[in-house]
Order: sequence, then structure tokens, then C-alpha cells
Amino acid sequence: MKTRQFVNVASLCSMLAGVSAQAALINGFGPNSSSPYYSDFEANQLDVNYVYSGNSASGTGVFTVSNPYLNSSLVTEGDSYTSSSKSPGTMGAYNQTGFSGDYVLTANISYNNGVATLTGGSFDVYGSLLGGTASSLLLSGSLVAGAGGSEFGYVDHTATRSTGEYNQFQFLINLKTVSGNPAIVADFLKNLGGEGGISLNAAFDYTGHTVLQGGNPPTTVYNYNNGSTATTANLTSTTYQGFNGLWDQNFANPMAAAVADSFVPEPSFYSVAASLAVLVSLPSFRRKANRSV
Repeated sequence: MKTRQFVNVASLCSMLAGVSAQAALINGFGPNSSSPYYSDFEANQLDVNYVYSGNSASGTGVFTVSNPYLNSSLVTEGDSYTSSSKSPGTMGAYNQTGFSGDYVLTANISYNNGVATLTGGSFDVYGSLLGGTASSLLLSGSLVAGAGGSEFGYVDHTATRSTGEYNQFQFLINLKTVSGNPAIVADFLKNLGGEGGISLNAAFDYTGHTVLQGGNPPTTVYNYNNGSTATTANLTSTTYQGFNGLWDQNFANPMAAAVADSFVPEPSFYSVAASLAVLVSLPSFRRKANRSV
């Protein structure tokens, strides 16, 4: 079966899975390193920040993921890249290859009566991989817009809360929009279309964090499951709060604590798509067999 056919079937499986998903996380989402077309950027030591404007009923927010800043200067981090034997650009030349780089993701969120919708977003990967510098663009692309649970994922606030439960965020990449280094763009299957994935572990602080407020003794800014909020988004390691499953308040993670994987092909639907691909190919195979008799 041709790669183009596989990717199209995988994309169809993605849509069907999204429609049936009940939780805010995308059903079955996750990197699939067993795919012969698997390629992945792992970005480490990332800041996560969300700024919300509105009220408890409706509003908009901007969700950002980026390398940390120190003394107003961007800090490059040690990231890595993996490609598989059939990755069409690098042909498996990289296996968890480290490089110095920078990662940026921006997602615009619309919130209405408990429903979060991604209205647009993008991501960029910079780094010294393939002979470039830490500021060389390796890959850039657009996120797939749509409702939580189908086009992007996060933990449902109605689920039973447990430590670390709200760390996970998921986004889909529109592979037709990717640009950057030609070899990396080829690895990410731009000419074939379909969707890739981004999996983010925000590593929020659920044990509580204390800071001085107005010269007073340390006060808890955010403590797991205590429901406290802040009026503005927190940008430094001394004033942050975690995500509680809702999008009507600001949140941030401890400085340089998150990890993101940006990968292809679209995760977890690979085995299902491969099975469907076999079924789709059977009529053609039988016709060829009949002609050869």
C-alpha cells in the first residue's frame, strides 16, 4: 500500500476517534515509535503559560509553550531528534540525536460555558541539527483547530483528580502546513498530508509553592486541589499556579519544567489504519488475482 493511502486512512481514523471521544483527552493519543515513518522532536525544559481574558462563562485565552528566559535573554536547551528507517528526508540517520535548540508553541483558546475550542495555533522548532545554529528553523507548522477531545486534548475537569493528572496536553499538526529544513519537512510527510501530533507534559506544581507577597511571610500561591487562582498569568519561577482542568483562569508551570514531543505519523491510530488499509487493498488484490487466472 502506498504511503499516501496510509496517511489518508490514518487521518480518517483520527476524525472517527475524535467524534466518539467522551473525555477531553484525545482517545488513544500518543507517539507510535514502532511506525516505520516515525519522526520526533523532543523539546526539554519548557515554560508553559496561559493568559485568560473573560469571565467564568466565556472568554478567550492564549496558551504558550517556550524556552525559558534568563535576565531577559532566551535560554537554548538540549533537545533531541529521532527519525526512522523510512523517514523520507533523513532516512533514519538520527536516533535520539541531541542538539541545542528552541521550541515555541502558541494556541488560541475560546471558552464558552465549560467548552474549550482551539481557534488557531502554530509551533516552531529551532536548532543546530543538520549543521545549523541554535537559531536555525528546523520545522514550523499550524495546529488543527477544533473542540477539545477531538482536535486538541487536556484532562477533563469532571474526572477524578489525582496528582499530576492535569499535566497532559495534546495537539494535532496539519502536516500540509509544515515548513523549515527540507529534510525535516520531508520526514514530516508534508507532500502526503494527514496529521501529526504534539504531546506536552507541563509538570505543574501540585504540592504548593510559597512566595513573599507585599513583604509578608510566605503565602501559598497555588496548592494542588485547593482551588486558588491568580488574577494575572504568572511568568516567573516564584509565582506560578497549575491547571485545574478549566480554561477560565490563568495558569503557569514551574520555570523550565515541561517536555514536549512533536511527531509523525499521527499516533496510536497506526495499527487501526494499517488494518483498514489491508481491508481496502483486498478487493484490488482479488481483481488482480482473477485477471491472472
